[in-house]
Amino acid sequence: GESYNNSSGRKYTYQYTIYHADGKDDSNFNLANADRGWNYLGSYYLTSEGTSVELTDRCDQRRVYADAVKWVKQ
Repeated sequence: GESYNNSSGRKYTYQYTIYHADGKDDSNFNLANADRGWNYLGSYYLTSEGTSVELTDRCDQRRVYADAVKWVKQ
């Protein structure tokens, strides 16, 4: 997907790896599309053996951060 660029030309897209029951998916999240509060990253099958979300540092920002992950049962 496209990345948000500010006047300096920096890209503001976070890259995630989501580990789930069917394997893993790499996901990009454009910060220009971020809502206040929770943001949807996708729908995945989870297992008791382990599921996780990994935020990478592959972007043009000096700091990369996220404060929480919320799992919603469907």
